[in-house]
Amino acid sequence: MMNDQPQQAMPQQEPEPQQRKKRKATRLMEIKEPQTVDFNNAGQHSGGKKNTFAKDCGVLTRKHISVKHAIWKDVPEEEKEKLWLIIKKRWTITDENRRKNSCLDEADLQIFTQRISSPEFQVIREKAKASSKHNTNPARVGPHLRIEDNCYTG
Repeated sequence: MMNDQPQQAMPQQEPEPQQRKKRKATRLMEIKEPQTVDFNNAGQHSGGKKNTFAKDCGVLTRKHISVKHAIWKDVPEEEKEKLWLIIKKRWTITDENRRKNSCLDEADLQIFTQRISSPEFQVIREKAKASSKHNTNPARVGPHLRIEDNCYTG
């Protein structure tokens, strides 16, 4: 026997859109014993664990240094020293491994600082800044550039 009634269309359920995975907060890795990281002659971390070390330092810094400081220079030395001691407990490093500010020796750095602080240099700097505002393709510097690439390591 045939059913003479028109079949009712079953309402189709649309599949729920899949939720994209959201980025979670970077967490400290659990370290049971101090890890070892290598440093190059410019004081930069290198070797197989350099990325783990960088991540760990970043997380520790966010955890222990207040966000009220706009720049690193504003962070009091006591807070920086406390952070350094925490990093040294987690990583087998010495005070000699602390990142150096420059690949220049102290005398050359002093000469350089005096030169860029001079009024003549400031005039050149302002002229270059004004000129750079007209660039259609400004220079970009990325994390792939390292100090050691620009230093004489003879």
